[in-house]
Amino acid sequence: QSLLNPDENANVRQVVAQAVAEMGDTGWLEFLEQQFPVEKSAQVRQGMILAFDRLGAEPDVFLNLLGEKNAKVKTLALKALSRRGLKEEQKGLLVPMLDDKHKDVRAAAAECIGIQHYEDAISNLCALTDQEAEKEKVVRRACLKALQQLVHTDEQLEETWPFLEKVWDEDEDHLV
Repeated sequence: QSLLNPDENANVRQVVAQAVAEMGDTGWLEFLEQQFPVEKSAQVRQGMILAFDRLGAEPDVFLNLLGEKNAKVKTLALKALSRRGLKEEQKGLLVPMLDDKHKDVRAAAAECIGIQHYEDAISNLCALTDQEAEKEKVVRRACLKALQQLVHTDEQLEETWPFLEKVWDEDEDHLV
């Protein structure tokens, strides 16, 4: 009842959503998926996403959340996607998130791409290692970490090497 009552304190409702997940009863997934679109509180929605993740929701649940406006929602969805097996076409949906206006979303997208071993995104990640193209250090670091996870062949190393050299030569933080 607390979760459904919009007059209830948002903190309480968020905790209830997360407690549902802690119980581990996957029967709650359908209920949460029905309630999510009508939930207005960003805080409660975030708790619901954590519940989706802990209860083992399918990747499509999280992929659908990538279109949300709230950066925290998108970031949580990307982190959950990092823990799921994705098909190649699903992995391709991660790449546009590298262009999101929020740095946390861009960094989470890079991390997810690396974890998912989506090699088709190597050139996108390389472009974001340049401090002229990407001002946020956290994003550049996430891209470098993803590249470390993705680059395995001589051909891939040849493609990424000029970007890595530029980071080493020009980035005062020497992120590599």
